[in-house]
Amino acid sequence: MSPACRRSTPRPPGSGSAGLQRAGLPLAAAHHGEAETGGYVLKGTGRIWYGENYAQWIEMNEGDFVFVPPFMPHVEGNMSTTEELVWLTCRTPDNIVVNLPEVDDASLEGYRRA
Repeated sequence: MSPACRRSTPRPPGSGSAGLQRAGLPLAAAHHGEAETGGYVLKGTGRIWYGENYAQWIEMNEGDFVFVPPFMPHVEGNMSTTEELVWLTCRTPDNIVVNLPEVDDASLEGYRRA
């Protein structure tokens, strides 16, 4: 299996923390160290950019489960300029967040701010 973000549509996870991302705002680039990250989209449409220069991406919609492998630099963004993105996330072994240098919006394919 390649070390890339993946998406599927299983049942929601049993536990996790809820996250809310306002319309049109990306999060900073980051990775989560040795932690594996799973997410489940409750509402909205988001995207995770990853890979060299964040040129690869997966789109996530309501009902999608997303997996981000350990040490994978990525940027999460809400693709709507009017609707919120709400999702649950869980990391193991810890909630590790390593912030990376800022990424120019123009380099994130399909993204636009509100």
